[in-house]
Amino acid sequence: MSSEHENPQANKAPKSSVISDLVALSKPRVIELLITTALPAMFLAAGDFPDAIKIFGVLIGGTLAAGSSNAINSIIERDIDPNMNRTRMRPMAQRRLSQKIAWSFAILSQILAFLIVLFTSNILAATSTLLASFIYVVIYTIWLKPRSDQNIVIGGAAGAMPVIIGYSAVSNSISWQPIVMFLIVFFWTPAHFWALAVFHKDDYERGGFPMMPITRGRVYTARAMFVYTLATCLTSFILLFDNNLGFIYLIFAVLLSIWFIVEAWRLTKDSENIHRGRFMRFFHISNGYLAILFIAIAIDSVI
Repeated sequence: MSSEHENPQANKAPKSSVISDLVALSKPRVIELLITTALPAMFLAAGDFPDAIKIFGVLIGGTLAAGSSNAINSIIERDIDPNMNRTRMRPMAQRRLSQKIAWSFAILSQILAFLIVLFTSNILAATSTLLASFIYVVIYTIWLKPRSDQNIVIGGAAGAMPVIIGYSAVSNSISWQPIVMFLIVFFWTPAHFWALAVFHKDDYERGGFPMMPITRGRVYTARAMFVYTLATCLTSFILLFDNNLGFIYLIFAVLLSIWFIVEAWRLTKDSENIHRGRFMRFFHISNGYLAILFIAIAIDSVI
């Protein structure tokens, strides 16, 4: 989902071509959040099945924009990534791509993303696409990530932007519904990411990044995760005021909230001593929570 979610296992640099390295540079596996959140937002805006051209534009344009942002992240962190097990096999860390090729790919992808979203929907969605990339590259990667343990809290807004992009692509406006969906993803991101940061704590220490498990410890991090989980679930119920959502969404929101909150609460119990794998388990649970909740939004919008 975000660019922090890679976990390469290979110990040797794989044989590759320029094309495969460019694909790896864009980190396609971590663009799932775009599809998970943007599409349901489009369904909610339409109150039915959205226009196929708009879906195509948002998914292709959004994928190119996210790939561009991920590529720039790898370029900027090319000297840090070799120090971390989970990132040392990236193309830029291994110097399998030149900076000229990588930058050209990133810039071209961003331009194409803007044009595709613009011509398949509208200027609001296209501008929101650029804004998401700006937040991820400038606010998160360059400014906050190396300086503050609150990096993912503020920088996580980039991952929440697809709901704004998807909704505005259909409606050419921004109302309270996409703002609430934005806040769901915004509050969800810290708990989701900090679980991964606990699991990869040693890696982040080697990289020199001030992630919360490093600066404040597991106990504080687990409690913060619980608070953000509560905020996520409470925010999800605001969407029930939308006339396009009803009983189906209510049932899923309630059941998923109970599941998500209970799992977060369990991490606060003896969080200093439990195996770090429990945090990775929560990371996967958080993925399931968000995916199912947003699928419920899409289904209930149509029904």
